[in-house]
Amino acid sequence: MGALALLSTEIMAHGKTVIYLVVVAAMFANAVTPQVQTLAISRVNVVDIVDGRIVPNSTVTISGETIASVIQNGAPPSGARVVDGRGKFLIPGLWDMHAHIQGSGEPWLKLYMANGVTGIRDMGADLEFILEMREATLSGRILGPRIVAAGPILDDAPGDWPLRMRVRNAEEGRAAVQLLKQRGVDLIKVHNFTPRDAFFSIADEAHRQSLPLAGHVPLKVTVQEAVDAGLTNIEHLSEDGRVWKACSGGGQYRPEACQPFFEMLARRSIWQTPTLVSLSEVATIGTPASAVSSEHLAYANKRLRDIWAGNQSLFATRPEVVRIVKAFSLGQIAVAQRLHQKFYPLFKDLFIETNPIPVKAALAMMGQIEEEYRLPLVRIGSKNREVLRGTLKACGVL
Repeated sequence: MGALALLSTEIMAHGKTVIYLVVVAAMFANAVTPQVQTLAISRVNVVDIVDGRIVPNSTVTISGETIASVIQNGAPPSGARVVDGRGKFLIPGLWDMHAHIQGSGEPWLKLYMANGVTGIRDMGADLEFILEMREATLSGRILGPRIVAAGPILDDAPGDWPLRMRVRNAEEGRAAVQLLKQRGVDLIKVHNFTPRDAFFSIADEAHRQSLPLAGHVPLKVTVQEAVDAGLTNIEHLSEDGRVWKACSGGGQYRPEACQPFFEMLARRSIWQTPTLVSLSEVATIGTPASAVSSEHLAYANKRLRDIWAGNQSLFATRPEVVRIVKAFSLGQIAVAQRLHQKFYPLFKDLFIETNPIPVKAALAMMGQIEEEYRLPLVRIGSKNREVLRGTLKACGVL
């Protein structure tokens, strides 16, 4: 089994070189066909991601769902459908390792394919929804990437948080894992509010059921305890950077103190899904610090467009923010740091709940956007809302 992405370079009218990706999946972009077909991509530059080199003039042959051969200076097999790869580059299909399809919506599945993403790991969705999406893309009824599905998140979050199966104790945790195994999920996900006794029960049962365990490190469990219990993948470096704060002994990152801890995680194959680019873009989209252009908004959902508009308005009305970005970009680190410290309480409280919920709440308080949310986002808690409102006032934003 395998998937590839075929890249070619084009020159835009504005003189910028961009890369367009045309996905070539194992079954010709999941096309449903009763007979085995053979596809050969000839004279293409293969990017060898293992050795870090480009293998020119290669012929890649795909038979049905299998990448059958990669031969330099080879000829396409007789009877194969041939795609001329001259001037193009072939890479393995890309993966999005932290997705929430129920939040972004089915239309994003095609966008994944158009950008060379042939696999995604969905990290929280209603069970029936994600099992249906997984089957639909696998069978070819819907064009989209392969989906590795966690199903609902197992925790006891306050309020009516979506995309969850509530577990309040060890017995419910174990039963939930057994049910999800029976339904066919690919992994189990825990979160901040997974109760301590439930977490250890979930970890034990996931091991018994041969299901990988991933997610946030629950707030009542240390990172070391979670790793020892069998957590194999930590999302977002856990809530509020707990992975590096634990070894740093506080909020100031200390690389030398964390080195042994990180080496232990690597040695035990504890993967990290940092999502740093995504978190950074959510906070800066629509500003000079963002790499996302206005052209990309044609593909954005309403939530992202609202954040874009709010950030642009913030930059237009808050000259201090502009000064921070400009000072840092000019290498004036001390100036940027002083301004940063002034607004640090606000920056900190913008992560008082799962990002970007506090950002949207703050922008709504400022009258920049309507406070609307789309799954998996929900409204900020009433207590945290008042904390955030007080910080906004103290920083002179409200």
